[in-house]
Amino acid sequence: MVKSVGQIIFNDLVKSGIYEKLTVSQCVFEVLKHVFGDLSGHLKILSFKNGIVWIGTPNPAFSQELSFMEREIVNRVNEIIGEEVVKGIRFKEVFK
Repeated sequence: MVKSVGQIIFNDLVKSGIYEKLTVSQCVFEVLKHVFGDLSGHLKILSFKNGIVWIGTPNPAFSQELSFMEREIVNRVNEIIGEEVVKGIRFKEVFK
């Protein structure tokens, strides 16, 4: 069976777990964009491992504000994905 280059790359991404990370990152960003509008441009998805998404913020106050909304963000992301992939979100100040 002949496979396209795109299918081979897709299969490799799925096997390595990168596809899941990309999907989760995109969903998290879309939820943040919906909740925070233009302010979401100041956030950066740092990593996703073991169900935890790490998000970089510009300052501690922003991290604190987001931490109050963690459960809502997690629920919305999991709703978009259709299964419970994200268990929690951690915030880290990433000064630009």
